[in-house]
Amino acid sequence: DADAAPVVVAGSTHREDYGVILEVFERLREQCPLAVLVVAPRRPDAASELFERLGPRGITYKLRSDERHPLPPGRVIVLDSYGELSDLYAIADVAHLGGSYHPSTGGHTPSEALAWGVPVTTGPHFESQAAVLEPFLSTGCCRVAMDATELSNAWLDLLQDANRFQSVRKVYVGAAQRGREAVEKLWKSITCSVPVAGSGDGADRARIGVSRSGD
Repeated sequence: DADAAPVVVAGSTHREDYGVILEVFERLREQCPLAVLVVAPRRPDAASELFERLGPRGITYKLRSDERHPLPPGRVIVLDSYGELSDLYAIADVAHLGGSYHPSTGGHTPSEALAWGVPVTTGPHFESQAAVLEPFLSTGCCRVAMDATELSNAWLDLLQDANRFQSVRKVYVGAAQRGREAVEKLWKSITCSVPVAGSGDGADRARIGVSRSGD
């Protein structure tokens, strides 16, 4: 939709991410000229390589800290501040997992974006986040993109899915519930198997329960 103004937030990005992300954003602008890309470098004070890549591509950008000039549609915002990324996911249509195009990084956390119900894309290297992403990968709420072509297709597919936010929230709630049940099971196994001091060897020790209410 040429009149749409989708927002893509690429969080905790590294230099290995920039070439792919910027190429895909240029492709996205061909379909959605008003699209906005928010790039949050892992280290805002070391984003010089991002600026070097933006210039040759002719992509206009502004820093988050520069509040003097409004951002024209179809441009890039570079988040040069700390502590705001998690809030910005609230206005994202799609989030991209930074650090996932470098094998030694293994991807940074997608939890903040998923908590807002935002679908996620990732490069091939998300080993550090595999457990978190598994239920979202199996339901299509997270897409793995090996290269720029696959990432471009993933962004367009997710942006065209009118139910994307509801789908993510449904999976997120289910995963949270399963996690809670697992923790409660662990808690019971701990609190119901506490040895009583001075009661002999392990075979003779009593099992006690610990009340969470303090009784």
